[in-house]
Amino acid sequence: MTTLPSPPSLSVAAAAHRPYHPCDGKRAAAILHLSLPAWDARRARSTLWFELGGAETPVATGTRPRERAADALPLIGIAPPYLGVCLPGSTWVFDEHAVTATRDDPLLAVALAAQHASGLPDYVRQMRALLEDAR
Repeated sequence: MTTLPSPPSLSVAAAAHRPYHPCDGKRAAAILHLSLPAWDARRARSTLWFELGGAETPVATGTRPRERAADALPLIGIAPPYLGVCLPGSTWVFDEHAVTATRDDPLLAVALAAQHASGLPDYVRQMRALLEDAR
């Protein structure tokens, strides 16, 4: 029996560096042929919310946590299947290729969605590397 080589990890794949092609929610909805409310609901189901400076465990998955204490840490949203990020005081930004993959390449979309909360530092390094290459 021939053993196939294991696929590269996302960290190795990121070393190849392809440019991050940012798009907003309206563009993502158009790519997926969804209404904006349908897209927002889909994105919300895949979102992990983290407190900046908090633990690696997400505060909530899905809808942004409500009724948080006034002194709570700011939140960052990560939507792994879309390589999306929402920083405090900012709007969502997604990678157009990742959004398209959820439509055309379900295996890649599953691989992105399967990333877990402890992978957040890797996401940050990968995104920085991609953004540096785009300059």
